[in-house]
Amino acid sequence: MESLISLGDVLETYRSKEAGLKALSPYAHWFPLFSSPKLAGVIADLMGDGHLQSEPKWKIDYCSKQVSELNRFENEIFTLFGVKGTMRRCSTNRYESYLLSVCNRPLARVLASLGVPSGQKVLKSFSLPLWIEENPKCFSRFMNRLLSCEGSVDVCGKAIELKMAKSIDLIPQGISFFEQLREGMISHFGITPTRPFLERARCVRKDGVFTQGIRMKIKRASDLPLVQEMVGIEDPEKSRKLALLCP
Repeated sequence: MESLISLGDVLETYRSKEAGLKALSPYAHWFPLFSSPKLAGVIADLMGDGHLQSEPKWKIDYCSKQVSELNRFENEIFTLFGVKGTMRRCSTNRYESYLLSVCNRPLARVLASLGVPSGQKVLKSFSLPLWIEENPKCFSRFMNRLLSCEGSVDVCGKAIELKMAKSIDLIPQGISFFEQLREGMISHFGITPTRPFLERARCVRKDGVFTQGIRMKIKRASDLPLVQEMVGIEDPEKSRKLALLCP
């Protein structure tokens, strides 16, 4: 296991050392924080269906249509950090879904220090942390969760697809992130996804920002069983569809 951050690293995110020590003292046992596949999965969850709020709230949210999925995420957080969340029904989404909020400021600061983007991810630049990129077990868990959140399985087209949107000015960074994922799949598992490519259509948000989808597919017949064996997809429905492609 690799040591990732110390208490001192997180202290630097506070405006004053005294305030930081007071806030972090109940959680001193977290440090030093070591790498693990479970932690890599949480990072992927927050880059996918999750959301990290920074100043002034410093909290994390995770949204899903399935209560069982929120329970899974909460159990991951509790196992790693001993922190629980609060669940409620989402009133702002068009489709019925649920939200788990973990209102723990030190934890949010820790996750931000590990590379989790805060705010609206479509408007933020982020990359795959090196400790995940270089470790096969951590990378496998990261991809499992990212595909569960942001991936889809096309049974008719016999392909797995990963798609994420970025604001137009951040398209180069988004492609770079996808290239990291592609290179990891090649080097760790011998799986060769397509090169990242852009959707033709651009979308305009209510705030006037133009966005575009970045896509990448795994469609070689020989690669699909390798995904199932070495990475997997935890989402039950997507896992069921993947199994149909791997007789």
